[in-house]
Amino acid sequence: MTSSGISRPLTHTPITQEKIFLLCFYFHFSQALFRRMKRLGLSTAYCKDEGTGTILRQFLSLPLLLQNNIPSQWNRLNSLCSTTGLSEFSQYVGKTWIYVHKPPRAPECWSVHQMSVRTNNDIEGWHNRLKTRGKSHRTFYDLIQVMHEESSLLDWNLAQIWSGALDRRQNKDYIAANEELGYYGIHWTVVK
Repeated sequence: MTSSGISRPLTHTPITQEKIFLLCFYFHFSQALFRRMKRLGLSTAYCKDEGTGTILRQFLSLPLLLQNNIPSQWNRLNSLCSTTGLSEFSQYVGKTWIYVHKPPRAPECWSVHQMSVRTNNDIEGWHNRLKTRGKSHRTFYDLIQVMHEESSLLDWNLAQIWSGALDRRQNKDYIAANEELGYYGIHWTVVK
């Protein structure tokens, strides 16, 4: 803390700039694929046709794979595309995201394989908590007090995480989903 009683930001951060970029590119990858689905008229099939929906979801899950497996899985998915719309979608994914070797669209820029944090939900949760604690009609000095308390809590949480005493909080459903993803990552086999 400084002499004014306000905590200084820590100089070390557990989330690197590279990880933040990965999260951003993963988000943009997903958004780009959803926009292309809509443009090609695949939105209805994604929701209502089980076979088409499964193939499209597999395209959307490519970032969860080890980056070395992504091209071979794209080839497998490409061979499953039996309609014109799916073929056009697959060609878009291959040309725009798979066989590109320059950032930001190269697979190493959006592969989030075995990353525990794949979204900005942690930041959104903090922001919502801060809004709730800050209320809408507080005075400026009340807001400073809330910010100071949050700053102290953040420093404490980061120190706990770095020491290994505290891990990030997760909902039990997300813990189960991450364990299942880990299982499939370890037991990866190419489906023919």
